[in-house]
Formats: sequence, C-alpha cells, structure tokens
Amino acid sequence: MRADSWVQHETDLYSARYRQRGIERGWGPKVRKHGYRFALSRNEHDLVVFYQDYYLPHMTHRHGEAASTRSIDVLRKALRKGFLLQVWHNEQWVSGIVADRTEMRRVSLLAAGLHASQRQRMQDGALPAAYYFLFQWAVESGLRTVDWGGSRPNQMDGVFQHKTLWPAVPKHDPWHHTEVVFFLATAVCLPASIRQQLIKRGADFISIGEYLSSAGSMTYPGNPTSV
Repeated sequence: MRADSWVQHETDLYSARYRQRGIERGWGPKVRKHGYRFALSRNEHDLVVFYQDYYLPHMTHRHGEAASTRSIDVLRKALRKGFLLQVWHNEQWVSGIVADRTEMRRVSLLAAGLHASQRQRMQDGALPAAYYFLFQWAVESGLRTVDWGGSRPNQMDGVFQHKTLWPAVPKHDPWHHTEVVFFLATAVCLPASIRQQLIKRGADFISIGEYLSSAGSMTYPGNPTSV
C-alpha cells in the first residue's frame, strides 16, 4: 500500500455524512445572531480589493512564509463562470470566497479571505459565514458537490482537519503523480504524525495507525511491513 502526496477534498451535499454534520444547525443560528448576509459579485474592482485586502493578508496571517497562494489571474478566470461571495456585517464587507463553476453540479472553492480588521470576529463566524453561505447557495441551486481543493493526506494537518469539519472527504487527486512509500516494522512505536498519515485502500483511504491495528493479528513483531 502507498500514500498519495496530496489529496482532494469534496463534500457531497446528498450524503448521509453531510446531513449528520448539521451545517445549518451548527452555523445557521450564529450567522443569523450576528446578522451576516451575503452578496455575489463578478466585479473586477471587488476582486482586486478581495485579493489585496482579504485573501493575501489572511493567508499570510495563517501560514506565514509557507503560504501558497493563487494568482489574481487564476481568480479572474474563475469569475467567468463563478463568482466572488462577499459576507457583510451591517455595511462592512468582512470576508469572502472566490468560487468557480467548472461543472454544472459542482462548485470549487479557490480562495477564502478575512479582512484584518475582522480577525477578532473569527469566533463570531465572520469567515465561517462565507462557507455557510456558499453551502446554502449550492443546495438552493441544486448542486451536488463542493470541491475544497487539496491538502496533505494527514489527519493532523490543520487544513485537512478544517475541511473535514464541513464535512469533506479525501479523494484521490489525479493531478499529482508522485507517491510516498512507507516501510515500517510493526514492533516500532510510531509518532502520531506517522500514524495519522493516510494511505490508499482501494478507492478509499485509511490511516497508517488503523492499518497497523487491523493488520496486527496477521503480522509478527519485527517483520517489516510495506504500506
């Protein structure tokens, strides 16, 4: 068994997992309590403001020098079929998302950003409101899938964890053509970061820790196990 170097995340809006997560129950009351509302825009000026004042500062604040950002040209292209979703609080634009519509029943999230002046409102849902409204719009528009893009295939990765809250599941990403192979001994006590690494099991994924637990009765201490 091998590990992908990158995985794609998708939320199936018709799945039991999505219904059980209760996005409306979890975020709807908070969004309404704080009076957030949203608007869709394809305006070039709005996109430039979002890119410079919301997206780039937010990514730098979250990831520092490790931030990997999309170019504004990529986001401009997305507006041809997609949109910029703006979240407003009273008369202030607080956060936003650029989403693309490359397929009829799929919306792809390309960039999200929170204005620096609103960071203290994070716990009030200033940025989560953008995701909530995107889901609301997708359901009302009859879409099936929200594409979150990719992340490292590790359950301890912050980006991975964030996407599972919405509740996205990892999928094989055909754009990445490299793999990681682990050679492990079952008797070795592995760090959590390795045990939480996802490996492929058919079309799905399983963590190394889960794999070793299930394989323990079929292996012998000291025998190297390739995963």
